[in-house]
Amino acid sequence: MNPSKTRLSASHKLTKCIIILCAVFIQAAFAQKIIQQHVPNAQKVGGGKLNYLFWDVYSATLYSDDGKWSFNQPFALTLDYHRKISAKDITESSIQIMSDLGFNNQEKLALWEAKMLNIFPDVDKNSRITGVYTEDKTTIFYNYNEEIGIINDPEFGYWFFSIWLAEKTPKPKLRKKLLGEDR
Repeated sequence: MNPSKTRLSASHKLTKCIIILCAVFIQAAFAQKIIQQHVPNAQKVGGGKLNYLFWDVYSATLYSDDGKWSFNQPFALTLDYHRKISAKDITESSIQIMSDLGFNNQEKLALWEAKMLNIFPDVDKNSRITGVYTEDKTTIFYNYNEEIGIINDPEFGYWFFSIWLAEKTPKPKLRKKLLGEDR
């Protein structure tokens, strides 16, 4: 094997790694800027991973004013995906969990489902979706740093974020981590 080719290959791999790391840091900085825009004193409340069987599905991070979460103040929830999931699967799962949590207005669920199908993209490994619950109870979604949709229904925001944050969430271990109760 030619040593100069090996060095070139190693140098090429190192350059690729540096470019990828820079892109990740830039994306994280943009995400933080978006969160700060809606939650001015945003601090991380907590974070954790959702696993299904043997697979990591996503990492979730919750930000709120001064690091203290409440539905009575703005907050942001960021999901960094670790696997490919269709927008349809994300939407159907969200609607099912909101229904399981107790929201039973079928007309509104159908409306919300249609809106989410128009907002959510298919995700893949390293996709990042951020949902912001604003002071006026509007929900704004971002794909990385690009706004992808708004739902101006306070009831939607409450039930959507309850998927992760309600006491009866189907993800109680993740909820504890998001709320910083399991450190």
